[in-house]
Amino acid sequence: MSDFEKADQVNEPEQIESMGTSPDEHQADAHMPVIEAESAYSIGQVQSPWKLYLPWMLAVFVLILDQGTKALVLSNMDLHERIRFIGDIVRWTYVQNTGMVFGMPPVGGRWVLVGLNFAAMLLFVFILWKIKNEPLGIRLILGGIVGGAIGNNIDRIRFGYVVDFIDVDLPDFLMPRWYVFNVADSFISVGITILILLMLLKPSLLKPNMESDSEAEPEAAEDEFSQESEPVKGEEL
Repeated sequence: MSDFEKADQVNEPEQIESMGTSPDEHQADAHMPVIEAESAYSIGQVQSPWKLYLPWMLAVFVLILDQGTKALVLSNMDLHERIRFIGDIVRWTYVQNTGMVFGMPPVGGRWVLVGLNFAAMLLFVFILWKIKNEPLGIRLILGGIVGGAIGNNIDRIRFGYVVDFIDVDLPDFLMPRWYVFNVADSFISVGITILILLMLLKPSLLKPNMESDSEAEPEAAEDEFSQESEPVKGEEL
């Protein structure tokens, strides 16, 4: 063996040490992104896919349920017909609501209501899209509201009125009977009521992380830049 070959063999460990990591350490580094991703799921920093899509699935379910029940009413009941369901406490009563929810008088004409409903629907869709890291319960409430808003707007575009049919009795000291409503009204009114109560009782739950998503990207970029700018042991001269 020549002196040059011996010198190369002697220098090989020094070259490996100068690189700063061993082959085993390189192999461990290759698995670090997977471990970090799994830990992010476990501590809740990243929502699992089914939790991201569940509010949208609920919106579709509410829309199908709303339109399906209205189709049954239109095909089996005459206008103002009443069918007892639980005595006189709950009845099916087919009415055509040309106004707003729960018999509120209309604001403007038919297309004004369509436009207002469409604008509100887009607002809730935008909020639901932005608050991906908020509690699942809050996003499910918004999903139900979105599905109900789409269902009622479909009625106004198709017929010029909303099909209502759920007729509920109330104690006489409150009012004789509640306004006739539908499935979409139920999800909209109950969802908004819960949001208002949460806003009053626990407002911290309704502080969306819309800004946190935009702020997280520059911070991540700064961290990546700082990591790249740090000299590696093997690059030191």
